[in-house]
Amino acid sequence: MGYIHGGRELPLVPFVFGTTQNLDIPRDRILRHIDLFFSGTLTGSTSSGSTVGAVITGGVADLITSVSVIGNGVTTLFSMDGRSLWEQNKQDSGVLPQLLDPVASTIGAKNINCFLRIPFENQLSINPSDTRLNAASFQSLTLKIQWAASADGTVYTSARTASDSMPSTDGITPFLVESTFPSVPSFLRLQEFSDLTITSANANLQHSLRLSKVGKYQRIGLKSDSDGAMNNAVIDSVTLTTGANIDHIGNWDWDMIQYSNQLRSGSAAISTGFSYLYLTEGGMWTTGLTTSDTNSCDLNLNVTSPGTTETVRVHTDFIQPIAR
Repeated sequence: MGYIHGGRELPLVPFVFGTTQNLDIPRDRILRHIDLFFSGTLTGSTSSGSTVGAVITGGVADLITSVSVIGNGVTTLFSMDGRSLWEQNKQDSGVLPQLLDPVASTIGAKNINCFLRIPFENQLSINPSDTRLNAASFQSLTLKIQWAASADGTVYTSARTASDSMPSTDGITPFLVESTFPSVPSFLRLQEFSDLTITSANANLQHSLRLSKVGKYQRIGLKSDSDGAMNNAVIDSVTLTTGANIDHIGNWDWDMIQYSNQLRSGSAAISTGFSYLYLTEGGMWTTGLTTSDTNSCDLNLNVTSPGTTETVRVHTDFIQPIAR
């Protein structure tokens, strides 16, 4: 345990396949973000054959089915799968966050790790501190980690088997990055996800956004999977509509969304199967998408089915004023 430069290290959240681990978050400070360092050793079993094989891109992050911050036991302040969070961190920083996959030609223990950041501070805003999390305003605050069910399937290539193992002494070390300024945040940032399943070769998926009399959406993230791997061929185009008269807010081709994301983030690499629709201008949350004056707001996806099983995960990034 330590306390350095406005932050503190919390106890290890142990890695155990197929479990959900909870950790109480101290509520005596204002939080800028929570850093997560996932570190461990993956041992390939002899039943995998003569080689360990490389995990797919993001494989280590995919071991985190979801990471959530829950307030008062019921309010989801943040929820995202590990791979999407890694992609979000890349978009927001313009660099590739730490991610070490075991790539080796022999069976044996291999080090793995990745670094993830749960952001409360809003780097899209001209005033990032406005959405820092005032932990003291909650009766309880919980970090919840849901681990993947096994070491095969969507996480690893066929060289892996469910008999591969990680010791329970491995896991995530959370680090609270706290504000050294006493000002109380004015806004609450809510980030969560929901899944859509593609049931036919060519279809239109619709996701209804939560309506609110206060607050605005600043961006919507889309993660598309085909047969367990992120894929750019699943989503063709995206349309955002509102109201009974189906007013079009915007229509975007998937490729154009990705190229726009690349320029915005400054990253050299385009993310496979992941993109954001940015809905604010000039760092002003007030320019975001409002639903206060409509009876519906829908995200419409024109999709195809390049494989057998496809899903689209929708991430929403919502800002609302805190009632005083």
